Amino acid sequence: MSDFKNWLVEQIIKCPNITFGSLHRDACHSKEIIYNSHDGSLDKTLKELISDGLITQKVVNYNTTHYNLGKQLLRDEKLNILFDEFN
Repeated sequence: MSDFKNWLVEQIIKCPNITFGSLHRDACHSKEIIYNSHDGSLDKTLKELISDGLITQKVVNYNTTHYNLGKQLLRDEKLNILFDEFN
């Protein structure tokens, strides 16, 4: 996965139900990634993550879309928490 995709997944893990606007703002101000707000890369990358099943998209109304982890990543995250508790 690219650095930008990894960064997006990390942001969604940190902030479940994060909106497109919040992701855009955070990407613009992040020093961890290189982001061009004019090339459509955020929308394109989010669509790729959705099609790969890594994240889900929930449209609340015409102006608000929330992003969360996909079922597989949620499962992996919960398993990691359980493994950490037992080790």
